[in-house]
Amino acid sequence: VVPVGAGVTAAVCVLALWRHAAGGGGGGGAAEEVPYYREAVILHGIAALLELLAEPFYILASVHLLFGARVAVEFSSTLVKSLVTLGLLLAYGNGGSRSSTNGGSGINSSASNPSLHQQGQQ
Repeated sequence: VVPVGAGVTAAVCVLALWRHAAGGGGGGGAAEEVPYYREAVILHGIAALLELLAEPFYILASVHLLFGARVAVEFSSTLVKSLVTLGLLLAYGNGGSRSSTNGGSGINSSASNPSLHQQGQQ
């Protein structure tokens, strides 16, 4: 089961990266607008492989009624995932706003203030 899942995961990741590099997806240039797309696809592929490798141990714990071990592993994985997400948001996130050279602080600062949009076109 693991080799088939690993093959499918690798194939999907390669296909997604190839379509992104080719500018596919029907967005008409939308491929350049997605920051960190390549890194996200690779990280999701690695996460899928790790989950595939852990699945046999999860089944063994279920069969042998090791509920304490299952709870400990689930808790630790959720805690690590949450801490990594928080760390990445603090390190690389900017609170959902994009700063611009013309003083706008919101994502759509030019949409909320038409004068900023006109200044950006000049």
